[in-house]
Amino acid sequence: MLDNKYTVTFRLAIAGDNYKTSTGDKNDSVAGHLWYVLHKNGQQILSSGFQSLNHKPFDEGAVTNHDEKNYISSHPESSITIQISQEQYETLIKFGDNNGTNAKSMGFSTDEYDVLTHNCVHYVFHALKLIGYKSSNPINLN
Repeated sequence: MLDNKYTVTFRLAIAGDNYKTSTGDKNDSVAGHLWYVLHKNGQQILSSGFQSLNHKPFDEGAVTNHDEKNYISSHPESSITIQISQEQYETLIKFGDNNGTNAKSMGFSTDEYDVLTHNCVHYVFHALKLIGYKSSNPINLN
């Protein structure tokens, strides 16, 4: 019997990339976006990111599980996939699921979105920290 293979892909959309809103309208991303996608044995299991609830720079925050299907023109060349352990996979599943409730219990506040200090990049860096990766980023993305 083969062991399961777990991977996570970190995906990047740049400013100007198109995405579909919850109403099906197409918009251009103002600042770009970062999210992660989990796979088990090559099958997509979960997409997770953090965004402004009302698409404003300072707003209520929201965990989203629709980025992978809603970003129309993301860039595969700006993505990276790494193999992870089952434990890391389960941690990221938990962190990205349950409409942000789990993220809050795991140390990431989803109450507010701040384009400068609490955004999608901070969300992904927090996810990385949870699975054991340390940031040496000079802007201190804790």
